[in-house]
Amino acid sequence: MIDTRKASLGLALCFAVPASLAALGSGCGDDSSTSSSSSSSSSGGGGPTSTSSSSTGGGAGGAGTGGGGGSGGSTSFDCSPPTGTLPTLALTEVASGADGLVAPALLTHAPGDTSKNFILDLSGKILVHQGGSVLATPFLELDVAFNGEQGLLGLAFHPDYATNGRFFVHFSQPGSGDTEIAEYARATDVTANPTKVRTILTVDQPYPNHNGGSIEFGPDGMLYIFLGDGGSGGDPENRAQNMNSLLGKVLRIDVDGTPPYTIPAGNMAGGAPEIWDFGVRNPWRSTFDACTGDLYIADVGQSQWEEVNFEPAGQGGKNYGWRTMEGTHCFNPSSGCNQAGLTLPIFEYQHTGGGRSITGGYVYRGSGVPALRGRYFVADYITGQVWSFVGSATAATDVVEHTTQLGNGLRITSFGQDASGEVYIVSVSPARVQRITAQ
Repeated sequence: MIDTRKASLGLALCFAVPASLAALGSGCGDDSSTSSSSSSSSSGGGGPTSTSSSSTGGGAGGAGTGGGGGSGGSTSFDCSPPTGTLPTLALTEVASGADGLVAPALLTHAPGDTSKNFILDLSGKILVHQGGSVLATPFLELDVAFNGEQGLLGLAFHPDYATNGRFFVHFSQPGSGDTEIAEYARATDVTANPTKVRTILTVDQPYPNHNGGSIEFGPDGMLYIFLGDGGSGGDPENRAQNMNSLLGKVLRIDVDGTPPYTIPAGNMAGGAPEIWDFGVRNPWRSTFDACTGDLYIADVGQSQWEEVNFEPAGQGGKNYGWRTMEGTHCFNPSSGCNQAGLTLPIFEYQHTGGGRSITGGYVYRGSGVPALRGRYFVADYITGQVWSFVGSATAATDVVEHTTQLGNGLRITSFGQDASGEVYIVSVSPARVQRITAQ
């Protein structure tokens, strides 16, 4: 998730909890004051570089678990090639603090339902955006640890949500701040049953930062969980490379098997059976391309480099390098590190340009701006810089910066994508959700 660091004024919060603390964010995005080593530096500014690396929904649903049926609607991602030239882009507001947003951190949708979107707020609420407005009654409201990098961090609807009403949340437990993945069920079309169905997984968090956050169902129907390295700075216990720890990992589990979950075939051997990938520091927003199934992992850097990793569909078992590497650069040790067997990022940028906390996005698969199709969006929380590029296993190509059109003055906590493939920018300062459109 968005990183915090200890500053002279105390623990500077990188997002607004409350909004007045946003001014402290100028020192956020790394843990340089606590790092044990530093990455090698390169000349030049902080601009990004492209680096080389070694549907259709159902109809109206029946009754969900413990509740009413879901509305119909067809998921309509546009998987055709891009057409035309990139226009001037703009933002169209769909929700703001006036609608009850405190610290929004995601916009998403239920499979097969184009009638509404769901807005996740770090404070513990999930709101419903339907018919052009945010409904007054939250879909669900949870008691969570809401402080610094902790809160309600992730939301994923089961692929068969239209018929079974199942969905999953990732949050920081009140009091301890430990990670919990839990299952809930739909009550009505616009509300959930407040009683938890079950706890799926808990993970002790040794420090309050680097929780990760995203949970996503992959194209294989498995639930993927993206966890940070446990916090502090520099991964002092080297958890990201420890295959017996779930921290600093991408987990993959089957929530359709014997409760609470079973281990699907294809996960990594030789460690905790839930592990799909390892060697991540603090993945803040990881998403699958809705058309190709390729996985994009935006990983917040330590003291020098922010990065995006690319994983072709179904090709897990990757070591993304942390803490040996920060981006494509040695971190621990600071030089001469062993890069054998590591998968390096396809996109990185240096902190010298002001950015220091990456926010991952989505591959655009909408029809509103045809020239954007197939482009992945990413931003920096501190500077409000926004880029898009075309990703592959070997490089990020055609990198375009959109900051003056989309990001100026925003603290971007997340992106969002609706059932039509359109992409949204989510920010906390100001608290706002805005759709990317052509001007």
